[in-house]
Amino acid sequence: MLRPADDVGHHDLGVAAEGLGFECVSRAEIGQVLQTVPGITRERLLFTPNFAPRDEYRWALESGIRVTVDNIDVLRSWTGLFRGREILLRLDTGHGHGHHEK
Repeated sequence: MLRPADDVGHHDLGVAAEGLGFECVSRAEIGQVLQTVPGITRERLLFTPNFAPRDEYRWALESGIRVTVDNIDVLRSWTGLFRGREILLRLDTGHGHGHHEK
């Protein structure tokens, strides 16, 4: 189970001990989790950036942090960065409804 990193506080030491992970949208949020939850493994972090620079994707991948890609252009343009790596892919099915019923 993951929780948003912007909800991280000192009470999360207990949460982390229960094996939960954290979803982070920025390198700063990852830093906040690493500082607040000492000893958390990188595998329990999920980096889900929007329009992040290539260097941030590279940093996360090289740090052992799981990464979500939500932009086909990123995959097409930076193929070498992702080749041979395990990533998560967020898809837009083209229906425009998102995850909420309208």
